[in-house]
Amino acid sequence: MTNRNKRIIITLVSCAICLLPLAAGLILYNRLPEQLPVHYSIEGEADAFAVKIVAISLLPGICVLLAVLSATGMSFVKDMKILTFAAVLSIGPLLSCSLQAMMYLEAFGYPVQEMTITMILIGILFFILGSTVPSVGPNSLFGARFPWIMDDEEAWYKTQRFTGILMVLLGIVYIIDAFANLGGTNGAVAMILGGTILLLIASGFYSLIVANA
Repeated sequence: MTNRNKRIIITLVSCAICLLPLAAGLILYNRLPEQLPVHYSIEGEADAFAVKIVAISLLPGICVLLAVLSATGMSFVKDMKILTFAAVLSIGPLLSCSLQAMMYLEAFGYPVQEMTITMILIGILFFILGSTVPSVGPNSLFGARFPWIMDDEEAWYKTQRFTGILMVLLGIVYIIDAFANLGGTNGAVAMILGGTILLLIASGFYSLIVANA
């Protein structure tokens, strides 16, 4: 089987899994309230609602669209391994299934720790991306794309490896904090923003060093 056919199959499977929560919503449709939460405040309180047909279909639809766009974009990425392709396309199903499950649990009166789940998802996202970035060749779509390393393949790969390690470590920290709840909601938000900013600064600084070495 060619890589192209493998990518098509992976994309179709990813889209199908993204749509599973929609199928679950249709099965549960008559038992769901007319309005469902579609957005939460920083305190974890639902602050936006939609009619249930929109609520059960919006996120799965967005995840399918993102999967198709990601698959299309990655087809132009140099040296994109099939495992890397599959790892990136696993993000959509993860988000669709987990966030929709959270919405359904809320709808049936089961308490959900939104911030805990969000931190876990962000941690997993960083872990997946950090694990895949080092193997991606120079491109304009994916990875730490600083202009001064785009034409320097050695500097590119060194930067991606460094960035990938930092992302994996941040992902682990986020997941640990989700369970430890060290600083509450505000602490979690500060950790995510601070960690992301430090990641960008460290990655950019390191890329300058290797580009000028």
